Amino acid sequence: MPRSRLRPCRRFPPAREPQPIDRSAANMSTLTTERLRLRPLEPRDVDPLVIHQSSPEVMRYVPGGIRARAAVQALVERSQADWRARGHGLYAVEHQETGEVIGYCGTRALEGGAAIELDMILAEEHWTQGLGTEAAAAVLASAKRAGIRQALAVPHDANVAAHRVCEKNELASRGSESHYGIECAVYAYEG
Repeated sequence: MPRSRLRPCRRFPPAREPQPIDRSAANMSTLTTERLRLRPLEPRDVDPLVIHQSSPEVMRYVPGGIRARAAVQALVERSQADWRARGHGLYAVEHQETGEVIGYCGTRALEGGAAIELDMILAEEHWTQGLGTEAAAAVLASAKRAGIRQALAVPHDANVAAHRVCEKNELASRGSESHYGIECAVYAYEG
């Protein structure tokens, strides 16, 4: 019987002293895809987001509907706080070709704070081009690299386009639940 050859054990370098993590929004990585650039939300994003989120069609399936400037500003401020405290949050989604902010996509605490939610809103003129799927894929890959092992997407039951984004990103359907005062489908990402 031939003897198997044993390989010498590989030596690993000594462990380094852990360094504090800088979780300020300015130091979070920018994500790029074939057509998009995603960066942490900043105060300069309020104006373009107000334009998108003042559209009844864009906000049709969003609890509370159209958002006033103060609500969008609060969303940006909460996201910046999430980046600092948790190392993840919402990204401004920019179209690489034009540099235009076309919406946001990212993670945040789900209502009640017990889970992480994948959230996204894109301007209507950028629907049906696969940009939502592309943005969500980049965010989910980043979440996995950041050590996020589970996130939920909770689209309105009637929001077929959001369901397709979840399905194309291979999120598992988990039925329906009530969130934000409406009945939502639940999709789970497990990294």
